[in-house]
Amino acid sequence: SHWGFENDDQACHVTWSDKLQGYEEHIERYRNSPLMHEAVPDRYRPSCYQGHRCAFPPPTRSLRPPRVRRTAAADNGHIDL
Repeated sequence: SHWGFENDDQACHVTWSDKLQGYEEHIERYRNSPLMHEAVPDRYRPSCYQGHRCAFPPPTRSLRPPRVRRTAAADNGHIDL
């Protein structure tokens, strides 16, 4: 199908993951990640779907807040999490 791009070859690139495969491996990778800390807005956290968005399994340990990296935008007073 045509996606409305001049060059459809640049519309999307899909690759096979070499590191993580399957639902369980991704859950274990992210459930104790600083990304799941309450300070991180929900729109940036990994999520699970089973026909609809469902609850991500809870962490198995206490989560550290994420480290905020300084960027040029942060130096200009624009910090977005």
